[in-house]
Amino acid sequence: MLTRSAQVVEVRVYARTAEDVARRAERRLLAARRAAVADEVAQWVHTERSSFRLHVHEDDCPLYPLGIEDGERQRLQQAAAKLVEKRLPATPFPAKIVKEDRDLLMELARSAVEVVASVSDVDVVFSALHEEAPWLGKLTEVAWRQARLRAEEGLAVHVGRLVVLGPPGGGKSTWARRLAELFGIPAVEVDVGATGGAMEVQGTDHRWGNGAPGRLVQTFIGTRVANPIVILDELDKGSRHVSTSGGGSLAGLFSSLLGMLEPSTCKRWTCPYYSLDFNLLKVSWLMTTNSLQGIPPALLSRLRVVELDPLNETDIQKFCFMQGRKVGLDEDVVERCVRLLVQRMREGRPTDLRTASRALELARERINRPQLN
Repeated sequence: MLTRSAQVVEVRVYARTAEDVARRAERRLLAARRAAVADEVAQWVHTERSSFRLHVHEDDCPLYPLGIEDGERQRLQQAAAKLVEKRLPATPFPAKIVKEDRDLLMELARSAVEVVASVSDVDVVFSALHEEAPWLGKLTEVAWRQARLRAEEGLAVHVGRLVVLGPPGGGKSTWARRLAELFGIPAVEVDVGATGGAMEVQGTDHRWGNGAPGRLVQTFIGTRVANPIVILDELDKGSRHVSTSGGGSLAGLFSSLLGMLEPSTCKRWTCPYYSLDFNLLKVSWLMTTNSLQGIPPALLSRLRVVELDPLNETDIQKFCFMQGRKVGLDEDVVERCVRLLVQRMREGRPTDLRTASRALELARERINRPQLN
């Protein structure tokens, strides 16, 4: 994988006044004039020293410019003043933002990068994903086509804005984390079912006593990578509004995501904590859900829905043997676990990868259980 410079946020801080600009221009002008006569001055010094004038220096040469005339200095100062007047205003940081945060944002503005993969790199990554989770082949294919198309165009790694619809315990979140790991890009994980997701994703206003930037902006600052993957688990547990302790309401996760996903607005999405515009266009979004009920149509229209098939007996068998090899179980032990799990499925009892993992772990514990004397 390669990286190249990218712009996530624009921060303008001007430390130089018009006087500073004018003095810098004077130094550059004087250096240019001295460089133009350097050869002649060096020859003069050599000739003079050959005449036993050993203490002669460059500034003794009549051709060597010693300074700027007053008229030129005045014209440079006037030009510097006009230049300062025309430049864009400095970035207005909220007063609450401490200097350390400002320095981090300035560093992000200067040195952000995006991860770029070749077509062959993309093929290798998704081939490995399919080998590790063949039961998620439909998701792997959709994301692979998205990433491959971007790679063919020379763009940063991106798998689109996907919502994965499927039963719980199918390994969707694990697949997403593994995707980020294989590409070497950061993953931003938010459990919507546990937290609601709105404040974790977009952050809170700096005017609040407990205001803080969202997880995505924190990842930008911490990694300086412009194209992370945001993983939202249990999207259907989100809401349009969030109630406050004072009886009011704020925008919930669904409302927040609309602006963060729309291509026309996500290029300049305003962080409520820093009051700065961040470019989210290169961020990949992978959301998991067990149902589409409750998710607003306006949000679904901005996403591509990938509906997974329920796990079958073959999927459970493949997972058990793969996981069994990782934990060092013998094949006969894994086969007994598979038979029990298949029997559960045929009886109509809920059986997913979590159930299979627990069965394998229980078998491992029983095998390694110490014997009492």
